[in-house]
Amino acid sequence: MSFIEEATEAFKDSLKGYGASELFIKNAIASFITGVAVGSLINSSEDLQEEMINTILNGEIIN
Repeated sequence: MSFIEEATEAFKDSLKGYGASELFIKNAIASFITGVAVGSLINSSEDLQEEMINTILNGEIIN
C-alpha cells in the first residue's frame, strides 16, 4: 500500500470511529484525494496539470 492509500484508510477509519455516515465518509475521502491530487500539481508542467484535472473530472472524483 502506498503512503496515500494508508493515509486514506487511516482517515476513513477515524471518521468511522467518530460515527460519520457512509455518505459523509465518501465525500470526505473524495475531498481528501482531490486535495492530494491538487497538491501534486505544484511545480508541475501545464500539460501535467491539465491531464490531472481532466482525470479528476472524468473519473467523477468531483462533479
